[in-house]
Amino acid sequence: MTAPALPAPREELASPEVCGLAGVTYRQLNYWAARGYLRPVRTGHGSGHPMLWPADEAAVARLMARLVAAGLVVDVAARVAREHVTSPDRAAHELADGLELLLSGSPA
Repeated sequence: MTAPALPAPREELASPEVCGLAGVTYRQLNYWAARGYLRPVRTGHGSGHPMLWPADEAAVARLMARLVAAGLVVDVAARVAREHVTSPDRAAHELADGLELLLSGSPA
């Protein structure tokens, strides 16, 4: 089964769309945003306001969820996912001194 395609790069998505693309719950998405792993565009201040997500953040969330499911801890998964989305030509990502993770393909 193939993952759903991400929207055009400048389009913003609502949280339910990002949850569906990444395969995570809203609670998990919100937790990752609150901890600074993801960077939504907030439409208001405080709780109760919807968050919008740039397409690149949706890509980070989707890859991050896959890396966590594969066994990486959240902070490492977030760093590697962001590196891969922002530098798609970079295939190897350092996990620890002398330990690299090789990712193939486009993050989108």
